[in-house]
Amino acid sequence: MLKEKLTKKNIIIMVGIILLCFMFTFLTYNLNNPTRINKLFASVLSGAPANSAFDDENFYEVVVDAYNNKTESSKAYTDSLTYEELAQITSINNDWPSEENRITSLKGIEKLTGLQSLS
Repeated sequence: MLKEKLTKKNIIIMVGIILLCFMFTFLTYNLNNPTRINKLFASVLSGAPANSAFDDENFYEVVVDAYNNKTESSKAYTDSLTYEELAQITSINNDWPSEENRITSLKGIEKLTGLQSLS
């Protein structure tokens, strides 16, 4: 009887540890990579773009996507791009315009000093 209780207790502890490891990995990945969940974190946690030069979250997300495409990196939407990183962006394509992702302000576009194409 005592061995059976210890075994059940050990199983519960192991399952708890596995769940904690999964949650830690899931959150770490989604906070550090440009995923849909990271986009949700960026809008819910701060309510404003990570870089204060921008007003519109949707525009900042397009800028981050442009940077990631240009440099083949994976900056998260919660990361603030430096002015040096912003200067590397040469083109912006808003491939997913919809009513909920509508860009309402281009404030910050002046920081994109290497920008050659905007569509």
